[in-house]
Amino acid sequence: PSRCRCWCIRRAYCSARGSSASSGPCLSIRRSPNSARPSSKNRSTAPWTFSRTAAWFTVPGPNSVAWQLPVGDISGGPGGLLAASADALAVSWPFHAIHHSPKELDWLSTERFHPVNTYISYLLSLTVLILFFEDPFIFALCMPLRKAYGMFIHANVNISYGPFDFVLASPLFHHWHHAASEMADKNYCTFFSFLDWMFGTYYLPKDKKEPASVGLAQDDLANRFWPQMVYPFIKLARMKTR
Repeated sequence: PSRCRCWCIRRAYCSARGSSASSGPCLSIRRSPNSARPSSKNRSTAPWTFSRTAAWFTVPGPNSVAWQLPVGDISGGPGGLLAASADALAVSWPFHAIHHSPKELDWLSTERFHPVNTYISYLLSLTVLILFFEDPFIFALCMPLRKAYGMFIHANVNISYGPFDFVLASPLFHHWHHAASEMADKNYCTFFSFLDWMFGTYYLPKDKKEPASVGLAQDDLANRFWPQMVYPFIKLARMKTR
């Protein structure tokens, strides 16, 4: 019964995330002047397509995936924490705590977010897009990459990259971010772990073992969908009355 309940709540979060994504802020994708397609007189668009796609992944600068991934890691991870005030973190944590509530990680944990947390992420993403990117299509291209890799690092697999754990975020690296201990305040980046090292938030034990337990250190969250939807507001109301 407990496993069935866990599966049901995971499905509920997937449905909620899907509906919020479809009703979330819309982004009009406009091509930059340099991205014009070849004229219809050309016999094939294959060379243009290949060169354009290769540039997205190799050319440094605002119009490349190589630029977007680290910028997204910093803004959504340690950089965002440094920029946010203590009061802002105290208000946002009850909503993000939903993501850290599972006592067993799997790939569906990627979708366990409170809708308020989801919309805050949308606003942050749009802010980063406006400040750092010239071509919105690059930003849109990276979203499925982030989603797929996010599912991988949340999966219930004990995978380490060995010495490359210091460079790329592995499932083991991210599992420590979900540890039910003080180590949950480490390993914020979801692609490049060396960025956590730069900001002083990197952690991996020398023996490369999984954390003894994951979840919240103070477990006062019911493992049901609607109680978790209400939980952040109750938590904030209690904070105000103190």
